[in-house]
Amino acid sequence: MDPKRLTILDQSVGRGEPLPAAPSAVPRFLTSPYLSVVLRAIVGAMFITAGWGKTGTNFEGVLMEYKLLPLALVPTVAKVLPYVELLIGVCFFAGLFTRLSCVSMMGLLLIFIGAISIAWAQGKTHLDCGCNPMLAKLGLQEKVGPLPIVLDTLMFLSALQVFLYDRRLLSLDGWLTKNET
Repeated sequence: MDPKRLTILDQSVGRGEPLPAAPSAVPRFLTSPYLSVVLRAIVGAMFITAGWGKTGTNFEGVLMEYKLLPLALVPTVAKVLPYVELLIGVCFFAGLFTRLSCVSMMGLLLIFIGAISIAWAQGKTHLDCGCNPMLAKLGLQEKVGPLPIVLDTLMFLSALQVFLYDRRLLSLDGWLTKNET
């Protein structure tokens, strides 16, 4: 870059002075670490119940009905996915490896949103979405359609809020960090 231009830029900003803070476009309550704690508890509990509910059920049958995975992968995914959801949910809930659990959760949710959207676009609205079998036991069975997509999108946005604004309040990450010093 041209040295004369750098000088002009330095003079326009004022040397050594911090830039004035731009007004935030995000409402203050959305950046609250207290909101992160609440979202960690709610979404973490939802992932825990979803993972726990899929263990010992016919989740393999649900995956087969979607017809999105190669048949050879369905049994393995049906056995592993519930435990992955459970692990992510526990870490997210407890605030342990929070950023990693946020990224993992958001990745899974994008996959779920994509799978449900494809099934919905194909007119498979009769299918159980397989989202949370614990809800089905309570008579709140979710079918493929807009509702699970909206719920998964809200969970994605909640995980994003935690990723961006979590300050380790009431979390194992915060407790472990304090004990390191």
